[in-house]
Amino acid sequence: MNTTTWPDSTAAPGDYHLPALAKVSEVAVFLRTSEPTIRELLRTNRIRSVRCGRNIRITRDAVNDFIRGDAQS
Repeated sequence: MNTTTWPDSTAAPGDYHLPALAKVSEVAVFLRTSEPTIRELLRTNRIRSVRCGRNIRITRDAVNDFIRGDAQS
């Protein structure tokens, strides 16, 4: 049984693909930063998010907009 958490820690940086609706932790791995940094970006509306009940999800498009500098302020 594989006990490695997703994403696989042995994957090369370019091998990581962001899901269409990603968790804060997945976006942090994708952007190579910490979860608190992503939460601060969400709090200041630099990255758009969607609430699914008590959970926060971030769309792939919102991450791409942030990278391009197109995030809404």
